[in-house]
Amino acid sequence: MTDTVRVIQTIIKKELVDSLRSLKLILPSGVICFNFCIYATEAQIFALFSDELLLRRQLGSNLMYLSAMAILFLGAILVTRLIYEEKKNKTIHMMLSMGLPPVTLWLAKMLTIAILCELYSLINIGVHLVFLKIAYGYCVLFTGLSAVMTFVMIPVLCIGLQFLLSLAFMFFSKMNLIGTFLQIVPYMAIWNLSAKLIQYTVIPGLALILSLGIGVLMILIACVLVRNIPKDRLVTRID
Repeated sequence: MTDTVRVIQTIIKKELVDSLRSLKLILPSGVICFNFCIYATEAQIFALFSDELLLRRQLGSNLMYLSAMAILFLGAILVTRLIYEEKKNKTIHMMLSMGLPPVTLWLAKMLTIAILCELYSLINIGVHLVFLKIAYGYCVLFTGLSAVMTFVMIPVLCIGLQFLLSLAFMFFSKMNLIGTFLQIVPYMAIWNLSAKLIQYTVIPGLALILSLGIGVLMILIACVLVRNIPKDRLVTRID
């Protein structure tokens, strides 16, 4: 068990360094893009709410969509790079030939993705909070529910989705087109949802519990299913 943990830690450190180096231009560009997108919905919020307290609360609730977009964006890139591309260029073949269990390799890569996605989400939110303060003088107000939605539920739900999608990239071949489509659908759902819910300042507790439960369940299902993926599927040609 100790050796497995040490191997996972080593892979995570390597993947973190490599990912940050290879995405050094994409990451800041994404921050600018997502902050602009979330500002497009806030333009409607400013028109809807004249009461400053309600406005600040709604701005806090709106940040959960920024968190979702950031995680889905970076998660899609990392799953493709760390799973699909490494399967294609046979990096995974080499690591498996060294006796590394497929489950251990997959878990290390997915933990790397989860760490980077959560950090990227927090960076996007931090940048937007500073923007709102400088541009409009507003300090965003989080309620208990909106804080949990933004910093816990949405990350768990979106990362859970990436865990499940990673299995498709590991098991199936030629995932370029299908994988892209599967990663675009959540974006469209989040964008449409944000436009429909901008008038609400209270997030139902039941929705929070169900969403968090679904996210945890997806992660658990992925952890169970990955054990049943035959090793030969990981070394199947995909080009």
